[in-house]
Amino acid sequence: MRDVLAVLVPRPLATENLSVAVLFRVIEKHRPSILADEYDSWLPENEELRGLFNAGHKRGGQALRCEGDNHEVRAFGVFAPAVLCGLGALPGTLHDRSIIIRLERAKPGELPERFDSRHTEREQILCRKLARFCADNGERLAQCEPALPPGAFNRLADNWRPLFAVAEIGGGEWPGRAAVAFGQLTAQEDADSQGAGTMLLADIRQILAETNASRVFSKSLVDSLCAMSDRPWPEANRGRPITEVWLARRLHSFGIKPRTHRIGDNRAKGYGAADFAAAFERYLAIPGLSNRDTVTTLDSQVVTHLSNRDTAEPCHGSKSTQTLANTELSRCHDSNPPAGEKPRELIEELI
Repeated sequence: MRDVLAVLVPRPLATENLSVAVLFRVIEKHRPSILADEYDSWLPENEELRGLFNAGHKRGGQALRCEGDNHEVRAFGVFAPAVLCGLGALPGTLHDRSIIIRLERAKPGELPERFDSRHTEREQILCRKLARFCADNGERLAQCEPALPPGAFNRLADNWRPLFAVAEIGGGEWPGRAAVAFGQLTAQEDADSQGAGTMLLADIRQILAETNASRVFSKSLVDSLCAMSDRPWPEANRGRPITEVWLARRLHSFGIKPRTHRIGDNRAKGYGAADFAAAFERYLAIPGLSNRDTVTTLDSQVVTHLSNRDTAEPCHGSKSTQTLANTELSRCHDSNPPAGEKPRELIEELI
């Protein structure tokens, strides 16, 4: 997937490792699309690097550093698109800023054709067409306020709004395709696509429901979580099983604190089921679209909800406006082509 994206995005920068010093300098100088692999080996324990990626999610994000003998303060822009590939869940703050795409091993005969990075002629043509589409519709994309599914709000809406805007500008079946993609990629039942904190809450809710307990000791809750062999808790504490202290720290961010409880003749730190009620309602009630139709059998109500616009100036219907600025795009999306250079190949192929 990363190899395919490298052919389609502007100024791709593929890497298997990154440091803080490299990240903000390379973004400031080259404005790349970062395609980073093996993030599970270098990102989870590097809080400063995660902070820069978090800041890079928003336009205008920057890092301040002292430079030179006079220690002058300089601002480095860190806004950049990033693709992070690796095993396991992303750290919670990064997960919230990401669209998660799970990859699975293909079954025999499932792939009709394999991607060959030595022969990318079709992908390069598509890349130039995408660049032309963005150039023709850049202003409309910036002003477009697309209709979003009911489950898209807050940061989830921030992640998906640009994609729904592109779909609305494209028109046709694209709004419906975007709706289906949103429903499938954000489905609540896909627990592995949840952030670590939300996953923890979901597992605790399951434990409380199965035991029908109104109170639970911290140790018992930790033991039950670690017994889930298909979850990360047996090794989530830096490769070791989680502890009562670890659990308390994670739940503190949701406003949940352990208290002394009496269960039978025993007294110990623990939690009441009522302590989790607000967090369950706030963080676990974000369903995807209930209609899970395929792209070729879209439910008409879903398409209508996302494609019908009440405004006088709908986003739908891309109208190409050929200009010199639009056509002067190289195959790598260079926004500053050499003066006087006219990419005739682009004009001949696309116009």
